[in-house]
Amino acid sequence: MNIDTYSVALIFTVLGLGVFLSFRILNITDLTIEASYAFGAVLCAKLCKAVNPYLALLVAYLGGAGAGLITALLHTKLKINAILSGILTLTAFYSVNLIVANGDLSIALKGYTTTGIANYTIFPDNAWFKLLILLAIVVILMGLMSLFFRSKLGLSIRACGDNEQMAKTQSISTDNMKIIGLMISNGLVGLAGALFTQFNASYAAYLEKGVMVVGVATIIIGEVITFKKHNLDLMLVGILAGSIVYRVIYSVILELSSIPARNLQLIQASFLVVILVAGAIADSFKNKQKLKKVNLVDAIAKEDDSNA
Repeated sequence: MNIDTYSVALIFTVLGLGVFLSFRILNITDLTIEASYAFGAVLCAKLCKAVNPYLALLVAYLGGAGAGLITALLHTKLKINAILSGILTLTAFYSVNLIVANGDLSIALKGYTTTGIANYTIFPDNAWFKLLILLAIVVILMGLMSLFFRSKLGLSIRACGDNEQMAKTQSISTDNMKIIGLMISNGLVGLAGALFTQFNASYAAYLEKGVMVVGVATIIIGEVITFKKHNLDLMLVGILAGSIVYRVIYSVILELSSIPARNLQLIQASFLVVILVAGAIADSFKNKQKLKKVNLVDAIAKEDDSNA
């Protein structure tokens, strides 16, 4: 395991923030995630050699947000089920990504020129500098999300996810909140795809496979670490911690065993199953402990009544 393990974990934190917004804040199972991740990656790869790599990251964010907008419109305006809307967008963007890539299955972001090696990314060759750049990006994004979800618009989006009917009674346009929320969510996912592409200095087709599992895993591990506390800042920090734990465990598994590349998706899915089961067992234990306390309080109250 090397320093790049933690750098990739920070990229997965950006992915986790996007998935968190749709899955936990909006309470929507958005399957657009893999489409927006790949779209952000391929947009960034095609633009990096032509424009500033930071601008390419911005375009990747907007591209991911566009994918989220399509899903949101299918769901809110055409009244298509949220899961099915995501599947439709995911299916359509399979072709869109191939069109943008112009048939290229891989795109290199470094190359030899007459003056040396050209680097078309925001990252230097030093692994520690890469880590610091990604850490700065993650801290900024977490800070912006914390501030945004304390604003009037952010609170309206949270209210829509918590109780849609109650939000409607407060004159909140839940459709608009879903549209904005899904755009921000998929924009972050698209940004994660672009960061991963620039970090590796290359784009590879089908790199989006399994990112949904990774995003959900980081959230669940983070919730276990933070004991499912409903504090926004703590939940955001939990995503960071969850992504690091996930990536470290994943890297250790790969290093300790010679697993063929074709089995990686199976390992990811199995790992998520273990996390889900562990979380369910922990919840069951907590509920039993709470029930015991309630029964004990009731028993004491009844005993006091009988003595009186």
